[in-house]
Amino acid sequence: MKLVAVAFAGFMLLTGLTAAAQDIKQPLIINDPEWPPYFFAGRPDYPPGIMKEILTQCFTRMKMPFEFKFQPIERMQVGMEQGTVDFNLFSYKKEREKVVEFGKEVMLTSAYVPIVRADSDITIKSISDFDRYRLGHTIGLRYSKEFYDYILKRKAAQNLDESSKEEFNIRKLDARRIDIFVSTDSTIVDVARQIGLISKIKLLDFNIQKADYFIAISRKSPRIPDRTVFIHQLEDCIRGMRKSGETCELYKKYDQPCPWK
Repeated sequence: MKLVAVAFAGFMLLTGLTAAAQDIKQPLIINDPEWPPYFFAGRPDYPPGIMKEILTQCFTRMKMPFEFKFQPIERMQVGMEQGTVDFNLFSYKKEREKVVEFGKEVMLTSAYVPIVRADSDITIKSISDFDRYRLGHTIGLRYSKEFYDYILKRKAAQNLDESSKEEFNIRKLDARRIDIFVSTDSTIVDVARQIGLISKIKLLDFNIQKADYFIAISRKSPRIPDRTVFIHQLEDCIRGMRKSGETCELYKKYDQPCPWK
């Protein structure tokens, strides 16, 4: 009798997943940020990105309509709040649960670290160590709360050099217009390699913040009738790609170490 109940529950779950896929009629709006090597904002002169390729594979297999759209960070956040953007990857913060429903599977792990010129003797052991240096900042990045508060303090004092893209901070660093800036480790290595300046930078061994990133679905999305079932189905596909080795092949394609071996 217990086996029959388990089998019936499994059937109902599968039926629910299938129904969820069929109920999604309008294309899901997926954020396509400037986040190398995971996303490249849909730029035609760049590859899609590791996570964009994984999501494309899964949504295609799930037979769900979808559309990637580039959104600047601040516009994306508003879109997730209002439901005009359905899907993004977020690090977990309790306050974000008001806006999104999180998945349980870690999609990727990334750390914010200081970046300096390769020939620099700068060392950072605390946030106050940044005080003596010309600091760059990419507009829209939030870092940790402590460091973002520090960024706002520097901005108020008109002692902050802001850029719209990570690439510009690398170039400013190389041109000695700034001394240091903070970015995610995997992103900055990829951007520096793309523009031929990888030998000009050095990542310091000091984590401003290290975080896991998860599927995040807008609670206001009008296109996803059952967020919990949708997340379950998508994460099941992602686990399958990791198990088959497809995910590691994608990381290899982008010259990145695979975290899912």
